[in-house]
Amino acid sequence: MKELLTLVKTNPGKYTFASAGNGTTSHLAGEILKARAGLYMVHVPYRGGALAMTDLLGGQVDLMIDVMPNTAPHVKSGRIKGLAVSTAQRLPSLPEVPTIAESGVSDFAVSAWDAIFAPAGTPQPIVQRVNLAIGKALADPALQAQLRERGAEAAPSSPQALREFVGTEIKRWGEAVKRSGATVD
Repeated sequence: MKELLTLVKTNPGKYTFASAGNGTTSHLAGEILKARAGLYMVHVPYRGGALAMTDLLGGQVDLMIDVMPNTAPHVKSGRIKGLAVSTAQRLPSLPEVPTIAESGVSDFAVSAWDAIFAPAGTPQPIVQRVNLAIGKALADPALQAQLRERGAEAAPSSPQALREFVGTEIKRWGEAVKRSGATVD
């Protein structure tokens, strides 16, 4: 990763980064990397992550930040080289791959996440019941092992904790959108 950062810095505009499309997590993660590391790379948006991955595998684009469930099998098979993970910590499923922060971009930590939402006005007892059921399912060791193998982690929380997390994420990703001028196609 350190070598890549140096290469991109010394050859502005020469390297491309693929994403699943304009305004997607992979696009914004690349934009955050560009801003934090002082890079100029050309963004190549695709109509989905599978098409972007196909072109990365085929050498039509130079790099891509994507979610681990999509990339880990290709890294493990040797079809692509995992240079760094964007998370704050190394992943148990790929312990040899350093973080971007370890590679010289201090305080870099970007993760995609999923959550379950309900319509506004859903009665609290229902929200609590669903939250408890999800927490119970995510506590299953077999499910946790499957998620870890794919580079994902279960992170059950409360509805209040999710609300606070989403507020923080809106601010962080919103800054990346404003700085990059990203739009959604």
